[in-house]
Amino acid sequence: LSLGGRLLVRDDETGRAMVERAMQLDEDAILRGCELLRDYHWRNGRKEEANAWHQRLIDRAQLQQAGDKERNQVLLADKFERHDLPEDALAGLRAQLRAIPDLRKAYFVKKRVKHLAHRPCYVLGFSVTGSFQFHSKKRAAEVLQRIQEAVQFPGETMIINVDGDNYRFGRKFRWMRGARIL
Repeated sequence: LSLGGRLLVRDDETGRAMVERAMQLDEDAILRGCELLRDYHWRNGRKEEANAWHQRLIDRAQLQQAGDKERNQVLLADKFERHDLPEDALAGLRAQLRAIPDLRKAYFVKKRVKHLAHRPCYVLGFSVTGSFQFHSKKRAAEVLQRIQEAVQFPGETMIINVDGDNYRFGRKFRWMRGARIL
């Protein structure tokens, strides 16, 4: 993408194929690639092609924005399904979570998303409150920070505490087969 972009800035036609190939191989390059191709065609007087690339840029930006919005929040109304992790990846995740002190339970599920559905969006629900203990926001915040610092997740993962105000998520995840991993 970088080399193709530099060639396009110099109005070298060979950069076009490189940018298009980069966009095929890496969907994160689509926005930048559309922008480069739009500008290249505009500079060279091909307004129809420039407008087509501009429209593709707008469509992709809207898709990514909708996907980001969907992935930046977890609601009780959301649909969840079993994670699709292979056993070795799941074992590694469990080992990392076991190393975190005060972590009592962990649930790992996949959120059903509409936009960019080929990219899994996981949710880790954790609990720090044991039997005969009161919920402590401070302890939950400390465990959350440790999880964020120490755990490598297999993909995009949102982390929520299922104690206190979020207890309904704990109920929802508890009934899902295979959700509890710790």
